[in-house]
This record gives sequence, C-alpha cells and structure tokens, in this order.
Amino acid sequence: IKNMEACCLEVKSWMFQNKLKLNDQKTEVLLCEPRKKTENVQPRSLLVGNSAIPFSDKVQTLGVILDSELTFTPQVSSIVSTCRYHVRRLSKVRHCLTRKAANAMAVALVMSKLDYCNAILCGIKKDQVKRLQMAQNSAARVVTKTRKRDHITPVLRDLHWLPVSKRIEYKLLSLSYQSIDKSGPEYLSELIPEYKPNRELRSSSQKLLQLPGKKETLTKYSERAFSYAAPILWRSIPLSMKQSSSKAVFKSNLKTYLF
Repeated sequence: IKNMEACCLEVKSWMFQNKLKLNDQKTEVLLCEPRKKTENVQPRSLLVGNSAIPFSDKVQTLGVILDSELTFTPQVSSIVSTCRYHVRRLSKVRHCLTRKAANAMAVALVMSKLDYCNAILCGIKKDQVKRLQMAQNSAARVVTKTRKRDHITPVLRDLHWLPVSKRIEYKLLSLSYQSIDKSGPEYLSELIPEYKPNRELRSSSQKLLQLPGKKETLTKYSERAFSYAAPILWRSIPLSMKQSSSKAVFKSNLKTYLF
C-alpha cells in the first residue's frame, strides 16, 4: 500500500509540473486478488493526494468493467443487457426490413458489443460464455426469423457468424499474427515474442511463440493472460496458416478454420 501511495504521489507531482491535474475525487482503486486474500489487506483504502480512496468492487475503463476477482461477470452482464435491448428494438422493426438490412443492423448493434475487447474474456467460466452465446442466438433468430425450438448451429453457419467462444479465439489469434508481422502495437510483440531455441530443433521452423514460464508455476489468473493464452492457441493452428502472406489472408483462412 505504501509503495503504491508513493507511486501515486510521484505521478501527481509529475502531472503538476506538466500543468496537468490528477483529480483525487475521480480516482478509483481496484485490488485484484481472490476475496479470501483481500479481506486480510489493511488499510482498506489508498491515499491519493489528500484523499483516502476506498477499494472498489469494480471499476470501468474504456467501456470495460473490471471486477476485483477478474471474473468479468459484471462485464458480461453489461454486454448481455445491451445486446438484449438492441435485439428487442430490432425485432419490432424486423418486418419492415430485408434480411440483408436486418443482418447489417444486428452486426452493427449486437455483434459489435460481443466483439468489443472480447480478448479479455479468454478463460472465463462456461456459464458466462453461455450467457453471451444466448444473446448472439437471439439476434440470429430475429435476423433469420427462426423459431426458438429450431437448432441454432445451422442458423449461425448460414449467417457466417462464429460462436462467441470462437470469436474470442479469433481475436486472440488475430492479435498474435499482428504481433509477429509487426502490424500491431509494439507492446504486443514484447508480450509474446517469437520462440527462438538456443540450438536447432524441429520446433524451430514451426513459427511458435514464447511461453512466459513453466505451467506448474502458473496460477489460474496467469493462464488467462494474453502472454500465455495467445501462444497456446497459436500452437494449435496449422503452419500453413501462420505463414499467410498478409493479415487479410490470415483472417480469412482463420475464420474458415474456426468454422
């Protein structure tokens, strides 16, 4: 706590020198650890400037809700609520729209919400993924005018919509490709550098990514991190796909592969 307070003080001092202001009243503090551990942390606040900021159960930044246990349950609830709202609105005007127009609206209003920052949802509980999938299914049924009792898989294939779990994998693998061909942010390449063994091995030509550490030393949190989850997924796709000539070609091949 003291180290963090000292860091905040340095940040505030730097901002003051550069004619910026750190607003103590708008500052939030999130302590990310299992609840059993956080209960023993004292004090239950952080001193930022002249204000003691109490720990929050969840905070929102750039449209993403982070909770203290990183379950992303509040984030999933927010996405599902927004999707349901737009699906209801779309269903009321569906009879006035062509299928192509309805599909375009569903992609813009619903699928965009499911895809926004979905890489952080890697490794969340299956029941949370199911909630997101149900929201996608509802949108698909409205677009295609499919009854609830009809099987949804053919409907999603017909629309060429990847299921939610595959959309998360698609995002992680797309970011991995961008980190290798240097078309993405530099920090991605630093998080998942290419695997380069000290001596020539069979795996040297497989275009693998470096894993951050031994599996037995990782926690359930670190296994969900981009630096671990992305290299694991990357190993599962064919070498021919990794050697795609461009990002567009890779994404096209990847979508077909995931289907």
